[in-house]
This record gives sequence, C-alpha cells and structure tokens, in this order.
Amino acid sequence: MMELDVSVRYHGDRATIQVGGEIDVATCPRLRAALVELADRGYRQVIVDLEQVSFLDCAGIGVLVAARRRLQAHDGCLQLVRPRPLVSRVLALTNMTTVFPIDPSFGESLATEPVSEPVGLVGL
Repeated sequence: MMELDVSVRYHGDRATIQVGGEIDVATCPRLRAALVELADRGYRQVIVDLEQVSFLDCAGIGVLVAARRRLQAHDGCLQLVRPRPLVSRVLALTNMTTVFPIDPSFGESLATEPVSEPVGLVGL
C-alpha cells in the first residue's frame, strides 16, 4: 500500500492542500480528514494541488465531491490544480472537469504568499 502525503499551506482565508501519492480507497480517509478539518476551521477557498498524485480512483473522487459540497454549503469552493496527465484523464472520463474548476498550473490560485500557521494540518 502506498502512503498518501498531505500537507497544508495557508494563504489568508484560503488553504492549499498538497497531496502526494495515490488517492484510493485505502488512503482517501487521510485526505477526507484534512478537507473536513479545513472546512470546520472556516476555510472556504480550498485548493487541492494534485501535482504529486500518481493515481486517483472513484473513492478519491468521492472525497473531493463531498468536500466540494461541504464548502459550497458555506459559500466556499474547492479548486483542483496541476493534475498529472493520468489524473486529468480520470477526471475527464468521470466528467469531473465539469464539476470542479481545474487549473493546469497554479495560475492565480496562489497569487499570495503562504502564511505559516502552527495549528492544524501542517505536515500531516
């Protein structure tokens, strides 16, 4: 089983989750916990950086969709950035490209410098 690396960077009222490894049925609880904690802490703009994700299955997609719904219920949004070609293909085949804003680069998603915050998920 591959480990899932999850770390969080804070940008004022936004947060970026950097994910590395495989997001699948065995590892998605870790990502779910990070997303739920951010929503519970009041972050409404969450960016999920998929640059280091080598695999994404339906369980992982389910976690992302649930997080999107949770954030939207509080006028927030979930954005996906830098998916690798294989992950992009999975998102396209499952029609998730119409559900999530997806930026192939950081673009303007991370226009501000990250702010360190000792509490929470940093280095999870």
